[in-house]
Amino acid sequence: MANKKGSILLHFICSKKRDDGLAGIFFKLNDKNNQQVEVNARDESGRTPLHLALQYANKKLVKLLLRRSADTTLVNAKGDTPLDMICKGHRDDADLAKMLFEIGDEKHQPVKVDELLQSTVANVVVNLTKLLLRRGANPNTYNKERCSTLSQIFEKFHDDDLRKIISEMIDEQHRVMPIDTRETWGNHDTLLHLALRNDKRKTAELLLRRGADSSLANAKGETPLHIICQRDYDAVDLARLFFDIVEDIRQIVPLDARNSLGNTPLHMALRYGRKKMIKLLLERGADPNLANKKGSTLIHIVCDKDYKIEFAQMLLSQKHQRVLVDVLDNDGNTPLTLSLEIGRRDVAELLLKYGANLNFANNDGETLLHIFCRKINLLRILFELCDEQQLQVQVDAVDKFGRTPLQLAVANLNLDAFDLLLDRGADVSRFAFPTESYYGAGFDSKLNYSFDVKLKMASGALAILDSLEKRGYELDGSDALTIMKFFAKHGLFETSPDLQQRWYDEKEFASKAKKKIMKPGLSLYGLIQLRPDEAAKELTYRYYHELACAKNYPYFFSNGYQKIDCSLHLCEKLSRGFFRGWAMESFMKLIHYRLPLECCDMIVDHLKNEDLCNICLAAADETVRGDGNSNRPVNISDSDTDSDGHF
Repeated sequence: MANKKGSILLHFICSKKRDDGLAGIFFKLNDKNNQQVEVNARDESGRTPLHLALQYANKKLVKLLLRRSADTTLVNAKGDTPLDMICKGHRDDADLAKMLFEIGDEKHQPVKVDELLQSTVANVVVNLTKLLLRRGANPNTYNKERCSTLSQIFEKFHDDDLRKIISEMIDEQHRVMPIDTRETWGNHDTLLHLALRNDKRKTAELLLRRGADSSLANAKGETPLHIICQRDYDAVDLARLFFDIVEDIRQIVPLDARNSLGNTPLHMALRYGRKKMIKLLLERGADPNLANKKGSTLIHIVCDKDYKIEFAQMLLSQKHQRVLVDVLDNDGNTPLTLSLEIGRRDVAELLLKYGANLNFANNDGETLLHIFCRKINLLRILFELCDEQQLQVQVDAVDKFGRTPLQLAVANLNLDAFDLLLDRGADVSRFAFPTESYYGAGFDSKLNYSFDVKLKMASGALAILDSLEKRGYELDGSDALTIMKFFAKHGLFETSPDLQQRWYDEKEFASKAKKKIMKPGLSLYGLIQLRPDEAAKELTYRYYHELACAKNYPYFFSNGYQKIDCSLHLCEKLSRGFFRGWAMESFMKLIHYRLPLECCDMIVDHLKNEDLCNICLAAADETVRGDGNSNRPVNISDSDTDSDGHF
């Protein structure tokens, strides 16, 4: 007789943790009275007495119910059969599960053992897991969370237990899977990969001694040795054990195997900072000069990252195989280049000690001087190292395009690098001015440079030109046009009405500008008010360049428009002599020399630099193609001349 919840007396008897023999008495009394007990009665939650006995871990009662023909296939409200409940529990009741399997076998009832295996692995129950494997469960499956059952087996179980489980899997009698089986998803690791990845040493030894292939790679190209080298600690003991076992079973470990990125085990050991592992691999004959797909050898990586100096010392000083220091990666960098670029002077000194060549050229013929001609700090360090170690550097070396470091310094408008190269003996007598194809190529016309940078461009270009001319270099017309086109391309011309707006009289700016001393007796405020010819007598181009490079230059201005006006005004002023000097002859050429020099002087004096630039370009049969910053050609209309063609 059931109550309102569908429970019969047997449900209550089975809802106890202890077996007090009440169920046995209950069955005997009913048998004596020839009364049938509904052993498969279900309460409102779908639970049978067998479900309850399993829930309360009453093994004797479970066995009694099974002998009384309890149905092992009925499910509760959660959809769990009695076997599901056993496998989802934490008690590792392999004996009970075995009984249920045997009953199911007698009745030819199929069981989804793969799903049961996922449950036992999740709960880390050893004996049930072994039983399910013997019953044919496939560990190479994924659960609802897309987790690999196989990888979870290796992650969750203790090494001693795992060893027993793996024995079941690879045992010839049960043969759940071949010993070199791979995961069907993810990295496609072999069993040996998984054992080593999870630091299960005893299991790894078992697999190796049972015939696992120590050279097989996973989907990433990683061999077991790659896995050992990327452990989260210096697993040198594991590596030694691995080598010993492999030698014992007469296999050969591929020391220099590359993964899908071209990295060898040595690369991986270095990446993870495993110093002892690196030493061990080198002792066993690993090649330190192999490059990965980026072209990086071990010494490239040490020089390009923030590794301790000890790593470079270890690689360079080891006696097993000489490390090549003058090798190029895919970007054309040598280890010496990389070490200097990240400021590792200590590593650079060590490389030079071990024979790195300062004059070594990359595939484009570029030496360190070519590369660093835009990086004055690195150029200074390079020359300091030369002095300290008494090394000679070829200051006039040419790349495959025939360009010297001095030409590149000029092309990049790097005044400091230009001066330093001259101080170091760069030859001006054979200097050829950079062509339009690479003059200013380091500056992108599509970028909106700040106006202090534009002032630095203009002053740097003309300061370099001034220094060249003082050393005897004669600029020709085509070189001058190259400079002019650079000014036009980057908008280095003044376009505002200038003095009519009197932006420089704004109170805050005027106060700051009067305090900024350009030279004794001349402030920035005073400079702004001078005519270009007067300013040229007072200041060289280098004064303007120093102003543009000053850290406090942007702070003179109370707004962005003021900074624009001032910077372009100074660009206009400092370059006036250059443009006027070249424009006079061009202007006279355009008007076919129909005016006297005095008249031409008067006309040119009233034109802005942008107009003078366009006159020069027009005279050379060229059209300005600037960046759209109102580059307008000079328009000499008929109304400006009389009937005889005179102005």
